[in-house]
Amino acid sequence: MASQDIILLVAGVLAPIIFAFYVFLERRHIYATWAKIVCVIASIAAIGWGFLDWILLHGFYLTHQAYYQLVGHRQLLAGLWIGLLLSVLIAHSHQKPKPPGETGEKGAERPAPRPRPTPPR
Repeated sequence: MASQDIILLVAGVLAPIIFAFYVFLERRHIYATWAKIVCVIASIAAIGWGFLDWILLHGFYLTHQAYYQLVGHRQLLAGLWIGLLLSVLIAHSHQKPKPPGETGEKGAERPAPRPRPTPPR
């Protein structure tokens, strides 16, 4: 097992998880609900891909049939998380948050402050 395989394994598992945290915690852009759900599903698929890749790297005395079945599932999970993350990146459906007094509707502006009463003399 080469160190390049380990680096690829760690990067392949951590990249979707970091992107999911970015989508959930980004304050400058508000991502749509579907994008957040897709990122969670992609993170789960990436963890499954990493687990299967780790099993295949170590071997564990698998039969040829079991080995190739796991390779097929690993490629399926890799395609799933890559496709899901690309769909979020391509759709790019986020909104910029509005400043604190702006609602976006006409005539719905903040009312003018009331004048303070003058104290009696």
